[in-house]
Amino acid sequence: FWRPGTAGPLTVTAPASVVAVVRGRTATLCVGEPLRSGRPLEVHWDRRVRRVTAHDPSVEVLSAGRTLRLRITPGTVGATHRCQMSFI
Repeated sequence: FWRPGTAGPLTVTAPASVVAVVRGRTATLCVGEPLRSGRPLEVHWDRRVRRVTAHDPSVEVLSAGRTLRLRITPGTVGATHRCQMSFI
């Protein structure tokens, strides 16, 4: 995402690199903030999520269920931030 917006089921509130790796009934969402501004951003995934099974300390789960909402506090080193989940 070059700017805030939506592509398919994913929405971001700031420029971000987002990769979703889906394997059966589980997925890992990987988020990077290429500008390295350090400002928090939100990622919304329009997909039913049973539960979040693991996430990095920089990832705050705002909601899981009908949709997944995450707040990423990326820092300034350009790291990848991960969240693992299982689907309904």
